[in-house]
Amino acid sequence: MRLEDLYQNFMQLPAEEQELFVRRYREKRARDLEAEPIKKRGRSKGTSSSSRAKLSPDEKALLKSLGLTLKELRALAGTS
Repeated sequence: MRLEDLYQNFMQLPAEEQELFVRRYREKRARDLEAEPIKKRGRSKGTSSSSRAKLSPDEKALLKSLGLTLKELRALAGTS
C-alpha cells in the first residue's frame, strides 16, 4: 500500500469536507498544545558512581608508571 492510498487528496475534496478537515485538525492541535508535554528522561552526563572505578593512590601511580590509562586497562581486561 502506498502513502497516496492511505489518505484522500485534500485538494480533491469538496469545499465542505476541506473545511471540516481543517476544523478537526485545528481542534486536535489545540488539544495537543494544551496538554502537558511528556518529558523524556535522558542519559546523565556524568558517569554513575557504580561504573566509575575507585583507584587508590598506589594503583594510580602504578598505572602512570606503566604508561596506561584506565580506559586502556579496561580494554585489556575485556580482551582476556
